[in-house]
Amino acid sequence: MCSLEQYHHEATPRLHGAGNFRSLRGMPAANGARIGSHALLRSDHLVNLTECDWNTLGELGLQTICDLRGPEERIRAPTSVPSHLNVRTVNFDIQNDVRNNPKLVRSLADSPTPNGAHELMLRIYRNFPAAFAPWLSDWF
Repeated sequence: MCSLEQYHHEATPRLHGAGNFRSLRGMPAANGARIGSHALLRSDHLVNLTECDWNTLGELGLQTICDLRGPEERIRAPTSVPSHLNVRTVNFDIQNDVRNNPKLVRSLADSPTPNGAHELMLRIYRNFPAAFAPWLSDWF
């Protein structure tokens, strides 16, 4: 089945080609409100999306893709949006992961343990506000 109808009760529709896809529907927003519908979605790369996945995103009303990956990642795993969806893609070069930050790679090399990986993820998440700040006005 290739229709959004099968997901009308679920918080996040399933996409077969994206393992880390989710909707922010229902998440807390300002003044006690919650994010309605599937207005904000997040995912890993979209290179493996099926035709069915793209149709689901079209039914959700996808209008803009904000690609936070660097140029090398976009070349390695390009996003090819079907033209009939008329979706705008905006590329942002967020340099906040182990592939783009030698200090982060070094920290994991110094402590190649589960605890070291946990500490690395905490560092990455702590760096997100500074990494995202230059782009916020463009996003909104």
